[in-house]
Parts: sequence; structure tokens; C-alpha cells
Amino acid sequence: MSSSEEKSASPVLPKDSDRGSSVSSDLQDEYEELLRYAVVTPKFEPSGLRQSDHMEVHQIPAVSASVKESAPMNMEGLCPIRSEETSSPGSSSCQRDLQGTYVTDMSLSDDRVTHIESILDLWSGSLKTNVLTELRKWKLHFIEHHTLEMRQEREKHAADMRQLTNQMENLKELLHTYEISLGRKDEVIANLTNAIEKQKDRIELMKKFAKWRLQHFLGKQKAREELYANKLADRLYKLGLLKKAWAIWRSRFNAKEKERMEKAVQSSVESVHAALSNEYEAKLQTVNSALEEARSEIIELQNQRQDYEDAMKKAFMRGVCALNLEAMSMFQSKDFKLDQVRSQLQPGPSVRSSVFRQQQEQVNSEGRNQLHPGPLNRPSMFHQQQQEQVNGEGQLG
Repeated sequence: MSSSEEKSASPVLPKDSDRGSSVSSDLQDEYEELLRYAVVTPKFEPSGLRQSDHMEVHQIPAVSASVKESAPMNMEGLCPIRSEETSSPGSSSCQRDLQGTYVTDMSLSDDRVTHIESILDLWSGSLKTNVLTELRKWKLHFIEHHTLEMRQEREKHAADMRQLTNQMENLKELLHTYEISLGRKDEVIANLTNAIEKQKDRIELMKKFAKWRLQHFLGKQKAREELYANKLADRLYKLGLLKKAWAIWRSRFNAKEKERMEKAVQSSVESVHAALSNEYEAKLQTVNSALEEARSEIIELQNQRQDYEDAMKKAFMRGVCALNLEAMSMFQSKDFKLDQVRSQLQPGPSVRSSVFRQQQEQVNSEGRNQLHPGPLNRPSMFHQQQQEQVNGEGQLG
């Protein structure tokens, strides 16, 4: 009983396990076969079984409990009575009431139970062998992997040691080189110190010699400098006097020259001004005389134009009157014509103005080019208009 419970409580493998391993494939096949039997058993009603088979019946719910963990949830609907029976021990009274109503169709045989037990034994044995085989494989694999990692680490350690050894050799050589260079630097520093001491002694000697030389030649140098300064001062004083005298003479000469030039320019300007004034006065007189002549001619021409316009007005008035009389003589009687002539000879101011306006428009439209001839042709045109006026008066009489 305990062995069967241990077998039923074995771990459930997932469906997506590795199909390549022998352990997984065998376990999957046995698990599927066991699942077929476990799914069929809940359909039997446990109330119809004998009391002696009660312990055997409890093995199947123990197996189905492990199956329910990985099987679909709809398996619980197939065996609701069995789940209640295993979950709550206080439901025995309810089971006694149900035993009278439900009747089982078939009973669980002993050969089926033994068959399941043999399958579980076989499954547990194969599981054990497969698990041990897999564990041995893993152990060998871990040992090989460990040896490989150890070998790699040793090689890496050896390479690091070689690299560090090379670095130490290089650093030793570099240290030896630095020691040599430091020795040379010490020698150079000693040589430079000796040279600086010698240079310092030489500078001290040069200072002493320069001081003695200055003290020895200072008196002569000062005397020479004073003599040269006195000569230079006398020379500059004389040069300043010469510059002042030259400036005074130059200013006086420039003043006299300026006065002479001003007089000459003034005399020439006065002569030119007199000549220009005389010339422009003569031109002005001639222009004034020409202007007076032009004004007199303009006045004469304006008078002639006024006389000509008056004569033209009279002639046009007479011509119009003659034309009116001739027209009236053709359509009316003699008396009516005489009355009309009298009325036309003495028109009112409005009639006169209208007749004058018509005559003026006719003159402006027909004789525009003849009213502006040259001054020589105007008397002849005036005589011609007078002749036409006389002819018109003769026709009117």
C-alpha cells in the first residue's frame, strides 16, 4: 500500500519535456498508459462495492489525485462523488443514504488492480534506473567540465605568469637603464656646478676690473663731456639768434611784397572794372532803346488790330443785314421787308450781342489763318476788307 502511494505521489513530468532523452520518453509513455486507467476508474460508483474491497478502492483515488494535478480541470466533473468521499470523512452518512439509490453496473476486478500495481512497479523501477543513469551522465559531464575548466585556468595562469615574468624582466631592464641615466645625470650636475663656480669667479673679476676702470677714467671723461657740452650750447645759442634774425627779415619782406602785390592787383582790378562797366552800360542803353522801339511797335500793332477788328465787325454786320434783306424780299412783301430792315438796323442789346457773337465765331472758324499775317501784309488785307464792305453796302442800296 505504501509502495503504491509512493508511486502515485511521484513527480509529474510536463508535456514539453526533452524528447531526445530516453528517461523522458519512457516516463511519458508509462504516464500516458497509467492516465488512461486512472481516467476510467472515477466512472465507477464506490457505493456499490463490498465493504471488503474498501481498501483497494482507496488506491485509485490516491493515484488519480496525482493525475489531477497535471490533467485538465474537467476531470473533476467526472468523479464528483469520489472527491467528496476523499476530502471530507464526515460525509459517510450521506453516502449511506445514496447507497440505496445508486446501483453499480460493474465492479472492479482484482486482476485490474494487480495489473495497475505491476505497471506502477515497472514504472518506478524504470524511473529509478533512468534517473540513476541520468545522474551518472551528469556526474561524468560535471567531472569533464570541471577538468576542462581546471585545464583552462591552469593554462591561463601559466600565460599570466609568463606575462608577469616578461613584465618583471622588462622592468628590471628599465630600472637598470634608469640607474645608468641617473649616474650620468649626477656627473652632468657635478660638471655644471663646477662650470657655474668658475663663471661666478670670472664675473667677480670682471666687476672688479670695470670698477677700477671707471674710477680711473671718470675724471677725464667728465672734463671732456663738459667741454663738449659748452661748445654745443654756444653753437645752439648762435643758431637761435640767426633763426630769429631770419624770421624778422622774412616777415618784413613778406609784408612789403604783399603790399606791393595788393596795389598792383587793385589797380588792374579797377581798370578792368571800369572797362566792364562802360561796356555793359553801352549794351544796356542799346537794349533799352530796342525795348522802347519794340514797345512802340507793339502798341501800334495793337491799335491797328483794334481798328481792324472794329472794321470787320461793322462789315460783317452790314453783310448780315444785306443777306437778311435779300432773304426777306424773296418770301415776303415789300412792306414787310422794309419793316424787317428797320428792325434789323436797330436791334436790341440782346440781338446785337447774339449777332456779334455769331460773327465773331464765323471769323474765328473761317479766317483763323488770315487774321495773323505778317506786319507787311496787314494793310493790304485791311483794304481788301474795306472793299468788300463797300461792295456789300452797294448791294444793300
